[in-house]
Amino acid sequence: MHSNEAQDREHVMPIITPVFPAQNATANLTQRTLAVMKLELERGREICKKINDCNANWEELFEDNDVFDKYAVFLQVSAIAPAQVLVDESNPNSQTCVSTVYYDMWKGFCNAHIHYLVTYIEMWPDAYAELVHPFQRNFKRPCTDDENAPHEHLWYFGLKFNHAKMQSDGKKAPNLTFSHI
Repeated sequence: MHSNEAQDREHVMPIITPVFPAQNATANLTQRTLAVMKLELERGREICKKINDCNANWEELFEDNDVFDKYAVFLQVSAIAPAQVLVDESNPNSQTCVSTVYYDMWKGFCNAHIHYLVTYIEMWPDAYAELVHPFQRNFKRPCTDDENAPHEHLWYFGLKFNHAKMQSDGKKAPNLTFSHI
């Protein structure tokens, strides 16, 4: 696949999702997420070998692969929206309405742009990120009986750091403080 577009030449690997409608997920793939994919494909290959040798069954291949079991360090990202918003923001005495629509739009915006965070962590030299593994399932905080409780959605990223590089640079821990984003 060849392209004359400069941005297309920077893509790590072309991926078209096998769902309807088909989507081009190429822009979401980075070197480290490609590394995660390769690890998962290798894990699947090993399980298939075991199945072929009658040492495993197909259920093992389709078991949930919990990222929380693989990493010691996680980054949690939250998208929060208030439960109620003013109908007329210019008038503080106006009526309020439930902000579910606003929350869904904010959550969708965050979900569509979360790959930028992965790229930023990968490029941030003080992060010493060896692997950034976005957990593909995202979580909604459990509902409470409090009608004023904010809506919140969570994303998790498993992180693996390059400790040898950190030590050679004289650092004791990665710096994930992004004050200028």
